[in-house]
Amino acid sequence: MTTLNLHGNLLDDHFAAELAQVIGQNPILHKIDISKNPIGPKGAKCILDVLIEKNQTLSSLGDLDLNDMMGVRVREELRQALQLNNSSHDKKKAFIEQLTSETRTKFVDDHDLTQGNDKQEKAVSQSKQAAYPLLKPVMFTNQND
Repeated sequence: MTTLNLHGNLLDDHFAAELAQVIGQNPILHKIDISKNPIGPKGAKCILDVLIEKNQTLSSLGDLDLNDMMGVRVREELRQALQLNNSSHDKKKAFIEQLTSETRTKFVDDHDLTQGNDKQEKAVSQSKQAAYPLLKPVMFTNQND
């Protein structure tokens, strides 16, 4: 089985966490349709983490725009992770290494980036950044302008 259709089954964050485990252990699945399910940011993040760290074969999660509860940012990160899966494994590995090295140069654990202006503002630790890896900035535009 290479395709699994779970469209519109009222699946939640708990299910998404379990699905993430399956995705991490299954190199056969290429398409899983999770569209139109109430999966929130926590469940989507579980799937995102597995896509980035363990899975190189999944290429589609269905129409993610139908999953309003995920949020715009997580949906975009999922799309980008799937695009990396569609590219070669070496390209994905190089991208993740580049992202990690850029993160290390921009933020240093517990150092004050304000250079004495406000001692209460501390740099974000790498562990906090790793908890929510933004692959690429999401741009918002106002359609009414």
